[in-house]
Amino acid sequence: SRADLLAKRLRSAVPMRVAFSARFGDDGGRTAIEGDGQVKQDRVRFSLRTDGAIESWRSQKLQLAVTINGRDARGTAAWLRPGTASPVKIQTVGGPTGGMPVSLRFDARGVPNKSLQAVASLDSAMLGAAAKAELRFARDDAVTWKGHVQLNSANLKHAVTTYAPELIALAGAAPLTGRVEIERTLEQLQILPRTLRVGQSRLSGRIAMRAPSRADGPARIDARLAIDQAAAAHLLSSIVSKRPAGTTDPPAPTETQDDEATAPQYWTDKPFDLSGLSAVAGPVRLTVGRVRLASGPVLRDVDLIATLSPGAIEVSQLKGSLHGAAFAATARFSEASAGVAFSSAGTIRKVPVAQLAPADLQGRFKGTATLRLK
Repeated sequence: SRADLLAKRLRSAVPMRVAFSARFGDDGGRTAIEGDGQVKQDRVRFSLRTDGAIESWRSQKLQLAVTINGRDARGTAAWLRPGTASPVKIQTVGGPTGGMPVSLRFDARGVPNKSLQAVASLDSAMLGAAAKAELRFARDDAVTWKGHVQLNSANLKHAVTTYAPELIALAGAAPLTGRVEIERTLEQLQILPRTLRVGQSRLSGRIAMRAPSRADGPARIDARLAIDQAAAAHLLSSIVSKRPAGTTDPPAPTETQDDEATAPQYWTDKPFDLSGLSAVAGPVRLTVGRVRLASGPVLRDVDLIATLSPGAIEVSQLKGSLHGAAFAATARFSEASAGVAFSSAGTIRKVPVAQLAPADLQGRFKGTATLRLK
């Protein structure tokens, strides 16, 4: 319920020390409340002004401004979004993720039960964001909103781990820049990438998320995403193990770096880690125009359909082409006592034998072959 959510937010914000002044407009005058204090280790300042008594705030013109300056990005995110603590622990250059300062500002003007025009900004070493949105309060104070966000991050995985851990399963270790449209209805949150680039890839599609069906359950997700090109190692980076504590991840490739130079493997050399899947469950469809396996082989027109659940990924379809041959496969990743269990089966049809023959056997083979893998 709304009351339970408010209670959870208040508990997450303890200890709290705030000094404020208030004029409540009981005689028909304007209400003005200003505060300055500390929530946990964060400096918080706010002001609220309405055209009348505070109890009628939903139907009056309102001005709200909030500024938060924190020394601990992960700690700030934890009390602002209680119940969404990341299941993944990471290290970044300069120290633990949680040790990075963060600054947030939120300003809104309008009539809450009709339309509030809001702007917000977030500035930290791992993520910069600027948002504009229209908000509306329903009768039960549930908030719906629609707007867009401009994003910039040197490493998407690190940013998501702190600020939106429920999306870890969809986030790779690559730079992010561009714009997304976001709409929050009473039923779901919808994210629509528009001019978004992740590393050297252009990303489009949509991600729809619904609240968990039970308090301790995963959020429900339904994603339909398209990427023009990507390296296989980057696509797998959201489900591979992080480096041991005290070490750092390699820098994410820049726009001028060659993906093939940073991802020469046919397959990742790190163990898999599915801990990030504890926050979400639901179907994901991903299409990729070109997937680079290494310095030579390229998969084309890749189409993947998978279902995410806590501790498992079920791939019901993986198809595409390689050197003119068509492949189709299924796979499953699941948590096991020794790490992650993996199984797969598939076929490769119309394999051009002549193209794959060793140099000293060229000219001796012709035709096509079918391979079955399990």
